[in-house]
Amino acid sequence: MTRTDDRGRSTTDSRTSKHASKGSYGLSTKGITLDPSAITRSASTKSSSRDDSGRSAASSSDATSVRGSSPVKVGGITLTGTSERAASDSRTSTRTDEKGTRTSERSSESASKTGGTIGTRDITANPAGALTDRRSTTSSSDRIGDRGASRSTSETAGDLSAPVKIGGAFADVTDERADKNARTETVTDENGTRSQTERNATASRTQGGLDVGSIAADPAGSLRDARTGSSSSDHLGDEDANTSSSRSALGLTAPVRAEGVSGGVSREDASARERESLVRDEDRTVRRTESQQSASREAFAGRSGAFTGAPALGLTDARSASSASDRFDDASTSASDTRGTYAFPSSYDGFAFGGDFARADARQVSEQVSDDFGTTTRTQTDESSQRTTPAYSFDGFRSAPSGDFSVQRTLAGMTSDF
Repeated sequence: MTRTDDRGRSTTDSRTSKHASKGSYGLSTKGITLDPSAITRSASTKSSSRDDSGRSAASSSDATSVRGSSPVKVGGITLTGTSERAASDSRTSTRTDEKGTRTSERSSESASKTGGTIGTRDITANPAGALTDRRSTTSSSDRIGDRGASRSTSETAGDLSAPVKIGGAFADVTDERADKNARTETVTDENGTRSQTERNATASRTQGGLDVGSIAADPAGSLRDARTGSSSSDHLGDEDANTSSSRSALGLTAPVRAEGVSGGVSREDASARERESLVRDEDRTVRRTESQQSASREAFAGRSGAFTGAPALGLTDARSASSASDRFDDASTSASDTRGTYAFPSSYDGFAFGGDFARADARQVSEQVSDDFGTTTRTQTDESSQRTTPAYSFDGFRSAPSGDFSVQRTLAGMTSDF
């Protein structure tokens, strides 16, 4: 757009701007699968008899078993996204009057791009278990009940396992940015031409990533329990005897392995700045240029090794008791024996991490003078750089603690009416 006043002075202004952006996002999954199953069985028997002399006998038994499993798989999930933006702007202004022409130009540009991914890998599990229970009883007696005996037994067994594997997770992100701008001022009059230009540019890139390794575990347990009891009586209860015993065993294991973690992050920056001035008249031309550049990098990365462990615990408990009585005496005994073992072998592969830190700078100043005698150029340059790369590590460890313990107790007693 141009404007002119009544004195002949004119002003021309123009401006152009642009903006653009776009983004994309995505989600992917592998679904979930499940396949449970169970089987139950049971059986029972009963019998009784009596002979001609009046003796009778009876017995019964029951057995139940349950077995089931439920394998499951949860598919990995991945989420991605990207975003981009760009913008530019330029402006020009020119003013003309009786003294000369003055021109101003400005421009700027910027762009950015950010993207990332985050997700999990497959998770699988297969819990399974089994339980059995058996019980039986027997009894007998004579015709008038002077003598009788009974016996009962029970056995219970259970097993459980739940292997599981977690495939791990991952993530990464990248961010890139760039900007630049320029400005120029020019004046032309009866004394010549004078101009000054300044340019600036910056760019950066940031990147990071993380990977969590898989974790696998296989916990399992077992339980065994057996019990027996018997009793007898004679002579209308004047003599009685009772015995009982039990034995229980418990075992637990949980081996596990974790593959470790690795990751890193880095950032790179660069910048440039330039100033240029020009003075031209009828005698000579002087051009002076000053430029500065710098670049830097900061990076850090690390890794943790795998961990493996296999804790185990075992417990057994045995108990027994008996008692007897007649018309004159009572006697009883009891005993218990408890034992246990434990172990925890483990290992760790250690870790390592380090960094990379660098920077470089440069500056140059140049001056050029042209006249009737020729051209003279003077240039001065300065440069510097530095870099540091620290690193640290740990070799890990190995250990295998274990032990056992036991506790025994015995009690006996007797009483008499005399």
